[in-house]
Amino acid sequence: MALLITPAHLAARADFYHQIGTSVAAGLGLIQTLRILAQKPPSPHLGRRAKRVADRLESGATAGEAFRSLGSWVPEFDIALIEAGEQTGRIDRSCFALSQSYASRATLGRQILMGLAYPILVFHVAFLILPVDRLIGLVRDGQIAAFLLQKVLFFGPVYLATVALIVGLQRTQTGFARSVLETITSLLPVLGRARRSLALSRLSLALDALLNAGVNAVHAWPLAAAASGSPAIQREIARWKPRIANGEPASDLLLQSSCFPPHYSNVYASAEIAGKVDDALPRLTTHYQEEGLRLMRVAAGILIGVVYGGILLIVAFQIVSFWLGFYGQILNEI
Repeated sequence: MALLITPAHLAARADFYHQIGTSVAAGLGLIQTLRILAQKPPSPHLGRRAKRVADRLESGATAGEAFRSLGSWVPEFDIALIEAGEQTGRIDRSCFALSQSYASRATLGRQILMGLAYPILVFHVAFLILPVDRLIGLVRDGQIAAFLLQKVLFFGPVYLATVALIVGLQRTQTGFARSVLETITSLLPVLGRARRSLALSRLSLALDALLNAGVNAVHAWPLAAAASGSPAIQREIARWKPRIANGEPASDLLLQSSCFPPHYSNVYASAEIAGKVDDALPRLTTHYQEEGLRLMRVAAGILIGVVYGGILLIVAFQIVSFWLGFYGQILNEI
């Protein structure tokens, strides 16, 4: 797995799943499709993985087992949809859903990076100039070594801390780490709602695929909860398993739970009573995906504004401090 998962990585994975879905829908076998992708992949690292999955399939593994052999590169969400698609004979549909999910994430990532580009440029220009006394020493006294050392000591920790933060956020694979991250983001109104909406969207998408694949509710709900990526949802649904096994409908459990928003619980409960869960789950998937992406864009805009505003305040403080010191020296000399 790459150290940093960039929008380019997400876009390549979206293209990877889209090509699988297109080829399988056109009538090609999954192994043949993966062999073709191994020769001309969207990205070199995807070619190696396509070959490995094809090898495992030829050795008798199921599609779920073959993709699971790639380790942490394949999230549980992907595995759940691939296994569901394999059981229904509609793995193309699962791949199209995965492609759409990764394409949306790639687009959002690009928007965030483009929005942060100007504040980051301002940050670098400002702190290459500031503090002004170092710049004066460089120009007037030729203190190149002192100037470069000061910049390395300043920018080095900033770069290291930024990379560590990004890598840490992208490597929250353990339940504890995800729980901590979910708890922290839940304290942030917009970001917390965005993460919850996207988790509900993934839950609905996986649940729809699993139920259509013939997986019974006792097993489908925990698998869908794992695919959601939300530890809170996983813990809640884990408590339901004995009650679902005893015949209690999921709609009653949803209505009693504070983990799910009223809209989600009411739509699902109404659909279950009417026998139209198959129609409700795709609607819930679309609704919460759109809401989650919209809130993510809002959160990205707030982040960009905070970063830009913080940089301007620091620059303004440095400039004011410099001029106060400068005029203070003049006044002292008078």
